Amino acid sequence: MINLVNRMAAIVALGVLTLSISAHAASSRASFSVSVTVMPVAHINHDVLNHIVITRDDVQRGFVDVKSNSAIQVSSNSAQGFTLDVYSICNLFNNVVISGVDGDVSLSADGGSIVHRWSHAQTQALSLSYRFALRPDIQPGSYSFPLQMSVRPL
Repeated sequence: MINLVNRMAAIVALGVLTLSISAHAASSRASFSVSVTVMPVAHINHDVLNHIVITRDDVQRGFVDVKSNSAIQVSSNSAQGFTLDVYSICNLFNNVVISGVDGDVSLSADGGSIVHRWSHAQTQALSLSYRFALRPDIQPGSYSFPLQMSVRPL
C-alpha cells in the first residue's frame, strides 16, 4: 500500500510539474533588437537633347553654346548630396564647360564627375547649359547630343 501511495504521489507531482512547465512556457517572453540600414540611392529624370546644330560661325569661333531648356531633376535620400557622372558618346569636342551645378565645371572629352553637396535628402531641379570646345576637324551640321549623364549618391 505504501508503494501505491508513493506511485500516486509521484504521478501527482509529475502532473503538477508538467502543468507548471506548460504554464511557464506560455507566459515566457523574449526580446531582441532590430536595426535597419537604409542605403543611399539617387535618381535622375531629364529630357535628353536629341541633337545640336553646329554652324559655320561656331566652327570659326571654335566652340558652340548649347542652352538647355529641359529641366533635369535629381532625387536622392543621401544627406551628403550626389555625383553627376558625365560621359562623352561621340568625338565632337575637346572639352566642355557645364554651367548650372555649383557654377561652371570644365571637363575633358573623356567626361568626368561633378560633385554637388547638400545637407539633407531632397529633389533638386537643374537647368544646365554647355559650351563645347570643338575639335578642329569638325564640319558644320547636325549632330547627336554628345553627352550622357547618370547620378549616384554621396
